[in-house]
Amino acid sequence: MFAGPDLELPMYEPQSLARTPAALELVKALRDADAVVVASPGYHGAVSGLVKNALDYIEDLREDPRVYLDNTPWGCISCAYGWQAAVGTLGQLRSIGHALRAWPTPLGVAINSAEQIWSDSGELTDGPVRDQLDLLATQLLNFAVSGTGAQ
Repeated sequence: MFAGPDLELPMYEPQSLARTPAALELVKALRDADAVVVASPGYHGAVSGLVKNALDYIEDLREDPRVYLDNTPWGCISCAYGWQAAVGTLGQLRSIGHALRAWPTPLGVAINSAEQIWSDSGELTDGPVRDQLDLLATQLLNFAVSGTGAQ
């Protein structure tokens, strides 16, 4: 899992081959992944810059035997303070997955953080959101095991 500080990478520059150790670690993890879950906050109705910059490093996989994330199951989760940004961001994550030749799961999860879904201790307490996340995980695992994305 790569989150927050793990994604504080230099701005992706396609013309530069220099990579930080953190960028190399991210690219290797994506290269080796059987499935990918990408989650982003919806900032001003869009994918966060931090997440988008990290995803731009997938360009380093363009000449791999598996180009980009070809036939890789791709799960999407967005979280925003309101449905408009949450759903808009989810759509962008799905589009990014398609552009990277990945196979977005049928279900993507948009979470409206304006609603009370977390306990004071940070535990997910919203049953429908938990059920959606469980279904997303099931779809990813089924796709990865069966090779559904490759068909």
